[in-house]
Amino acid sequence: MRVDEYCVVIEIFVFNIIGLFGNVHLLWSTARKKSLQTKPGILLAINALCHIVCLLSEVINASFLLSRTVVIRRTCFPFIAPYFFAISQQAIMTLAISVDLFIALFIPIWYRVRRTVPYILTMVIICSMYSLSILILGWMAVDDEAINFCNPPLVVEVGQGCFACVGCLPAIVESGLPQLFKDAFH
Repeated sequence: MRVDEYCVVIEIFVFNIIGLFGNVHLLWSTARKKSLQTKPGILLAINALCHIVCLLSEVINASFLLSRTVVIRRTCFPFIAPYFFAISQQAIMTLAISVDLFIALFIPIWYRVRRTVPYILTMVIICSMYSLSILILGWMAVDDEAINFCNPPLVVEVGQGCFACVGCLPAIVESGLPQLFKDAFH
């Protein structure tokens, strides 16, 4: 195994320890403290749960590196399908948290009268529909080529469709929203 592969494996385990510590504590705090069980608090906790799935899925990548196994896209994808879904869910959930803040600021009466559970379920279902569609697109874009790492950016053959564009859509929309509203209200 090369030095750079050792560095990647060490990095995966270090970030797993740090990330799991923070995310588990965020989930624990949200579950225990009533003051954190608000709409944005629960959305953030769901995002942390998705991040836990992403972190633990990186261990699969580390195990492939340690075993020095040649990884084929078609073999890799089933192992990281939960990761693929969770990373898409996490991206769109970040956008949902921004939309939640926008609604709370600009439609406060409507926001306050919404019951928390149906509101959160609606947000999660919408985000899950997006993530599921990304997962299906990803599944359709796998081939039998060997790849260096078993992770979402490499598991999909870029020539097949527009995964890179669609996967970045939430970040593109979120980065453009402030400018859109700035122009609309000034």
